[in-house]
Amino acid sequence: MLDAAMVAWARAKSSAAAGDNPLDPLKVHAELRRRCPDAEPEVLAAALTQARLRDRADRRLGAAAANLFFSGPGLEQATRPEVADRRAARLRAAGVEHVVDVGAGLGLDTLAFARAGLRVTAVEVDPDTVELLNANVVAAGVASRVDVVCADITTERAIGVSGDLVLLEPGSAIFIDPARRAGDRRRKDPETWSPPWSWVAALGRDWPRLIAKVAPGIAHDLPPTGAETTWTSVDGQLVEAGVWWPGLAGPAARRAVVIRHGAATEVASDPYAAADVPDVGDVGAWLLEPDDAVLRAGLIGTVARLIDGRLLDPRVAYVTTDADPTAALDVARAWPVLEVLPFGMSGLRKVLATAGIGRVVIKKRAFAADPDDVLRRLRLPGGGEAGVVFLTRIGRAPVAIVCGPQALHPALD
Repeated sequence: MLDAAMVAWARAKSSAAAGDNPLDPLKVHAELRRRCPDAEPEVLAAALTQARLRDRADRRLGAAAANLFFSGPGLEQATRPEVADRRAARLRAAGVEHVVDVGAGLGLDTLAFARAGLRVTAVEVDPDTVELLNANVVAAGVASRVDVVCADITTERAIGVSGDLVLLEPGSAIFIDPARRAGDRRRKDPETWSPPWSWVAALGRDWPRLIAKVAPGIAHDLPPTGAETTWTSVDGQLVEAGVWWPGLAGPAARRAVVIRHGAATEVASDPYAAADVPDVGDVGAWLLEPDDAVLRAGLIGTVARLIDGRLLDPRVAYVTTDADPTAALDVARAWPVLEVLPFGMSGLRKVLATAGIGRVVIKKRAFAADPDDVLRRLRLPGGGEAGVVFLTRIGRAPVAIVCGPQALHPALD
């Protein structure tokens, strides 16, 4: 039934794309009804739901989604396979043998731990999600390494060396992914997560071989003393942060992991250095935009040091340099600077025309104007060369920095 639903969905999607029309779910349902005339309506609906969710999952998770089962909320919080696999490999390298995956959800992290050869106790409180989790463990062929437990792990004595539900042993680590959504809305206050941060912190005090997956906006002062917080981006999108308790943390308090096309680059804070504050200076030959993982980790100074760079303004996260920017291109994007001018529509329009630039991307930081409004008001012809215009402030002055096309580098292709 699911195979038939996937075929029907794929055909409808292809047909809609060819005709430049929106996909019609009613037509998909009709085709599936023709293919499976004896199926119950609720079975048809469930199969079509899975087909639609797998289509969404394929765009986010790639090949890892091929045989898995999803729910809408579970897919929203599912870990990217490349991130989950890196975490599992790090745990294995640290000598971990058994992982308790608290709030396992659909099991993307559970599957990564099992693929790395670890034993996993996957704990999930929602019975419907547990059914999908069990199905995914079987579909991935790792059932021999995974025990699935349907329970509320926050109950007293549920987890520990003498836990009623989950036993911890010397080789155990705990991975916890608190639910951070209420319907379609994100919960920003860590105490509104499920389980709340105070419960996670108490668990970490008792068992410091713990990792918590958290929202990328986590405050730097929220993790406990001695912990390491890692921010991870995948192909330019900041996807998660993780707090590693002292039993698993490295020497750096903050780390950025930038994954592009499957290759990862790490930037870490220096535990022995003073505050990571770059110099400030004039606009140079190149303007660099550090990856969001680097920015969230507060490691912009590390990028600046790689290319003898400086900030335009202490409040603006753009780096500039007169040196070759290649050394920073794994963790930042770079553009050649063509012109710097006070912001004004007529002056900016004239500079672009003189440079033969007829189409631009507008980027901004610490600037009030709306980029789409600026683009409309520029009334560019649309032909000629491409460029990028950065709108920002240097001191109190609003400025426009006109740049040529992005610097080329294999990691950015």
